[in-house]
Amino acid sequence: MGTVEIFRPGEPVLDPDSGEYHPGPDQILYTGAGAIFASGGRPGPVPGKTGVRRRRR
Repeated sequence: MGTVEIFRPGEPVLDPDSGEYHPGPDQILYTGAGAIFASGGRPGPVPGKTGVRRRRR
């Protein structure tokens, strides 16, 4: 088992100097144990909220 982190991209933040929006900090939803699949292995569906992405650490 490896460690995974499930997160949602943060809300855009206005940069007052440029007047442009930039991505805010990620909102971490889960950090913990996750499966590691052998070469050619395929993960199953991940239940959760729409727009949630996973990244491995």
